Amino acid sequence: MSTTTRQYDDLLQEFPRRPIRSDRQLARASRIASNVAVQPRLNDDQRDYLEVLSGLIERYEDEAHPIAMRSGTEMLLWRMEENALSPATLGKAIGMRLSTLNSQLKGERELTLEQVRALASYFRVSPAAFLTDVSASASRFVPVRGGSSSAFRLRRAIPGQVL
Repeated sequence: MSTTTRQYDDLLQEFPRRPIRSDRQLARASRIASNVAVQPRLNDDQRDYLEVLSGLIERYEDEAHPIAMRSGTEMLLWRMEENALSPATLGKAIGMRLSTLNSQLKGERELTLEQVRALASYFRVSPAAFLTDVSASASRFVPVRGGSSSAFRLRRAIPGQVL
């Protein structure tokens, strides 16, 4: 038996490719994945095993520990609270009129692309944090412009769609 095959078999012995059904199994699978991932050079079998194990980990986490989605407005309100910012202070810092910001905080208006960029820059986060309907798997969404305005939101990508 070759060294490569033995290494792969050892990984399968340590954690078989089966669905993860508990937090204990999750912790074990995560530890193994971390140990494999930090190896300086992975062979094809190790890469394949790591890819499969990572998929099992992701699937369990998505089902057992889902991340609650937040709207762009909820994220903005949370960031303001975390940074003890009033609407007036934030509006002045990013060059937004107070009345406009208040309308957006009440959900009466959507943030424009320019406002999303300004907020992301101010809070030093990805613009995706302030876009409506963003989930933990934002890669499944694509940006679209809203009508003739510069409002910016996301819509679910169609599988196989070329962007």
